[in-house]
Amino acid sequence: MKQFKIRCSGISQIMTNSKGKSNLEIFEATRKTIVADVERYEKMKTKDGITGVKLLEKIKANKVALPTLEANKDIVVLSDSAKTYCENWVKQQLYDRQKNINSKYLQKGLVVEDNSLDFVADQLGYGVLIKNEQFFQNEFLTGTPDAILPDHLIDVKNSWDAFTFPLFDTEVPNKDYFYQAQGYMELTGRSSYKLIYTLMDTPEYLIEKEFTYNNFYELDYEQFKKDFVFTGIDEKLRIKVFEIKKDEEVIAAIKIRVAECRSYINEILKQL
Repeated sequence: MKQFKIRCSGISQIMTNSKGKSNLEIFEATRKTIVADVERYEKMKTKDGITGVKLLEKIKANKVALPTLEANKDIVVLSDSAKTYCENWVKQQLYDRQKNINSKYLQKGLVVEDNSLDFVADQLGYGVLIKNEQFFQNEFLTGTPDAILPDHLIDVKNSWDAFTFPLFDTEVPNKDYFYQAQGYMELTGRSSYKLIYTLMDTPEYLIEKEFTYNNFYELDYEQFKKDFVFTGIDEKLRIKVFEIKKDEEVIAAIKIRVAECRSYINEILKQL
């Protein structure tokens, strides 16, 4: 089986933290508790009373547990989403099958992709933006960025409608895309990234499908269609740019998590 590498689009799924305290947090909390309890015990006037005896037992128990907690403090317990991602990746390798995901949002994005790149090029003065087809990978990551320029990358996201378009957001609205940006920058050697949302006309067949599927027959179709067509609206209201800079600490954390995923994958393979 090939070595696990994370697709840039999936980085956020393995970077979530598991529920509850981490092993490091448990170790630090136990260590601080011992210090506080010892100080409290030493100040007690009556150490052989019930309170003193129970406190001393607690101190002894924590001191016994501390070496094991310290030995495990750097071991990260993967979140459920990270485990699921790893398990699905293993299934893809074992069965030679892909987990396909489809939705109206993805369909629109694929259909209007070229038009949205042209729209971005025109609005931001790029002249022409060529869709990147080159696949990149290194020891940890894989991915294919949308567009590669000499000093930065461009990734275009096509909103479904006006109400999913992040017109008023001041920060990247989706953490998934922040991690994706970090991965792409690491793969291509760029340190700057533009995440650009556009509001493009929805393809006619998707509008018809939405109209039929949701049984909006009581509505006038032409009026319904208007909600998904944006040509004629001020173009400044149809593009939103978020600047993302490369964060070396985040990149380092991603690489560590990939290594942890590999360890988990080795564990579950042993169970087969």
